[in-house]
Amino acid sequence: SSHNLTSEKQFRYPTEYGAPRPNSSTFTATGAASCLLSNKVSDVRIECATLGKIIDYSQNDPNDMGRVMAPAAVDTLINHFNDFKIDPTYYDLIITGDLSYYGRQMLLKLCKEYNLNLELNSNDAGLMIYNRDKQDVFAGGSGCGCCAAVMNGYIVQMLKLGTLKRVLVVATGALHNPVIIAQKETIPAIAYAVALERME
Repeated sequence: SSHNLTSEKQFRYPTEYGAPRPNSSTFTATGAASCLLSNKVSDVRIECATLGKIIDYSQNDPNDMGRVMAPAAVDTLINHFNDFKIDPTYYDLIITGDLSYYGRQMLLKLCKEYNLNLELNSNDAGLMIYNRDKQDVFAGGSGCGCCAAVMNGYIVQMLKLGTLKRVLVVATGALHNPVIIAQKETIPAIAYAVALERME
């Protein structure tokens, strides 16, 4: 779960200060979601998963969390494809969350260095939860509830309807606290991947 403006109060300038926000900042989504796992047969199942590892790309800007977390997402994607001996075309959609605009651009660039092309079948929850063209959300959405809300509120429904057959959800997170931010230390990140599949 996450709530709008909580990150701003804890990790960035409080909104009461009236400080200008850089274009790389994001708009924290107010949202929450949970999943109940069961051995009961349903329309959607977890096909496989890949645990991530902590990646520190020596970035320390709390107003640019997408680029902080993108390298962790890339590392998890590489490990996922290698472990299961598949490539990105195996999935109808690969969704990261939440890198938003600048983080997604970095993800695509880093993936190309590993000969992974995610241009055609990937998106980011931070770009899906808001409309950047019509809403003043800077680089897009963010927050712990962002990816979970998009996955449970939209992606799972598309799987149930049969619009999508296989989806890889790569949830990202930054491992920081107010002390790290105040001391301008680098911000480590991590990403986990879960593959969802429609049951026929």
